[in-house]
Amino acid sequence: MTTTRSKGFHRGPTETVRGVAFPWLCDAMGHLATQYYIVMFEIASHHFLDRYGPGLQALMARGRGWADVRHEIDYSREVEVGELLLSTDGSGAKRPHVDDLLTCPYG
Repeated sequence: MTTTRSKGFHRGPTETVRGVAFPWLCDAMGHLATQYYIVMFEIASHHFLDRYGPGLQALMARGRGWADVRHEIDYSREVEVGELLLSTDGSGAKRPHVDDLLTCPYG
């Protein structure tokens, strides 16, 4: 698999995940279920690490990897069924980090 990578200094946040709050990802009240936030953050972390680090394939070739040790999520509002989602990597900060600003760009 070929990937394109541009490491180093970047201006502003970069998109890491784009998705939809499909009905099958939502809870009984029609909001994106908590477990699927984590799925989206997992996907975003792969993009983040590929951009700023050696990437998963390079790590695995050396017998290395990473593990989640903590999650801290502040919910600013409910994500309702059908909403479009966008996650960015927080690279506008002084040092890159997986800020994963999960937002609804049209709502």
